[in-house]
Amino acid sequence: MNPKNFLLLVMLVCTLTIQRGFSQQVNFVQTEDQIDLFLGDKMVTSYKIGENLLKPYLFPILSPSGVVVTRGFPIEERKGESKDHPHHTGLYFTYGSNEEVNGNSFWNLHDIPPQIKHMEVLEMKEGKIKGI
Repeated sequence: MNPKNFLLLVMLVCTLTIQRGFSQQVNFVQTEDQIDLFLGDKMVTSYKIGENLLKPYLFPILSPSGVVVTRGFPIEERKGESKDHPHHTGLYFTYGSNEEVNGNSFWNLHDIPPQIKHMEVLEMKEGKIKGI
């Protein structure tokens, strides 16, 4: 699955979550380094796409009721939380060492190619119940 299809899958999951009993407006707020997804006035997630990132990711991810479902480390400190697995930055697309792509692993954060990079937003539509 390429990164473009991965993002489409994530948006589909968000749409299905929103459709289950909610009829609020889906809005996006784009800045240079991220795109925030809102359901009504509540943020659902933020798609982090900064040039300094080694791969794009979604963080934090919140349920429609506002419960944070992603851990904080390594992005933000949370009392009592483990500090293992510094490459677990939220929800992101990857292939591990046992599932290489053309001999390349994308599992950990690497500062050398190959890397997964956000290239562009092809379409962004806000709307009642769903967003694209």
